[in-house]
Amino acid sequence: MWKTGFAIGLLAVSVAVALWVAQVTGLWNWAGPLLARIEALPAVAPHVEQYRLGAEQSQLLQEREEALAVREMALEVEAEALRRQRQELLAEQAALEEERERLAAWEAQLLEREEKLRRLEDQEEARAQLRDVYEAMRPQEAARILADMHDDEVAALLADMDPRQAGQILAALPPERAARVSRALAP
Repeated sequence: MWKTGFAIGLLAVSVAVALWVAQVTGLWNWAGPLLARIEALPAVAPHVEQYRLGAEQSQLLQEREEALAVREMALEVEAEALRRQRQELLAEQAALEEERERLAAWEAQLLEREEKLRRLEDQEEARAQLRDVYEAMRPQEAARILADMHDDEVAALLADMDPRQAGQILAALPPERAARVSRALAP
């Protein structure tokens, strides 16, 4: 029995030596595929990597990974701050755009009012010139021309005239027309 055990042990040692010799001489690469399979196991992979890199290199790699993680967190915080600032800037830009539109509307209103004011000033100047012309005329001639005008227009012209000249022109108008113009002149 011991002979059988010894024979099996000798056979196992012979096979191991033959495999080692085949590996060393390059006749048969049985260790490469076997190690590749062992390295692929999740429980063994970190240890194989550490073995290959060495303990110092592994520590250096771990420190760099930690520094990268810290840097990544800082970049995420900064990115969030930039997103908030961008939102604030967009809100401020929208508010400025609204303000610009409001100011443009005011400017348009001011330009419109200036134009109305210029027209009114031009009308007033034209009325003043017309008044001067009618004041320079004799009352009967002015009354004849004013007879074809609307009562409000006549009242506006007479209101700006010298009261004596305006009274003489009113006296030259037909009585019912003079009454209507007088009513228009009254406050």
